[in-house]
Amino acid sequence: MPLQLRDCGPISRVGLGTWATFGDGVDEATARQVVAAALDAGITHIDTAPSYAGGIAEEWLGQFLSNRTDVVISTKAYFDTTGNPVGLGR
Repeated sequence: MPLQLRDCGPISRVGLGTWATFGDGVDEATARQVVAAALDAGITHIDTAPSYAGGIAEEWLGQFLSNRTDVVISTKAYFDTTGNPVGLGR
């Protein structure tokens, strides 16, 4: 049974993380395939941050998921794309 979050509907118990992968470990085409496979497997929660690969992970997810309303993205709000603690970023 999926978790139920207030105001956003159910999300999967397992999420997809993008740290040390999207932009650093895999190229854009592979990242797109990973996201598609995760969605096909029922994953509806994806974790990212503006500091992952200098912002590339968030940018790619924005492109890949621009037409989706059934995916919950969790991100961070402490480090900017250079890893400096400055508060809110993009």
